[in-house]
Amino acid sequence: MQLGKLEGLLTGVDYDGVTANPRWGHAVAVRHDGELLVVSLTDEVQAALAGTSESQLREVAEPWSQIEEFWGQGEPSDLAEVLIGLATLARSATVRHEHLYCWVSV
Repeated sequence: MQLGKLEGLLTGVDYDGVTANPRWGHAVAVRHDGELLVVSLTDEVQAALAGTSESQLREVAEPWSQIEEFWGQGEPSDLAEVLIGLATLARSATVRHEHLYCWVSV
């Protein structure tokens, strides 16, 4: 959910539009009854991350920190650093014609 809402903030697409994308959250590997899984991220969030400046990412971190999924615990400066790291990863993956995935451990 957090990444779907991030995509909405970066692209202007509403959450329902983001989640309608077949690549959004598509499980590509599941283990231990779903306690470990890998899900795909959309090409749109990858492109948005790759094409967003560090200063813009720092700005987006503020509203992203306010989403309910962070339970009021999202620290914008910490989230900005995460976004900057994700953007670096997205740029690298884009250059190599690769996609982004998210590993989840519950």
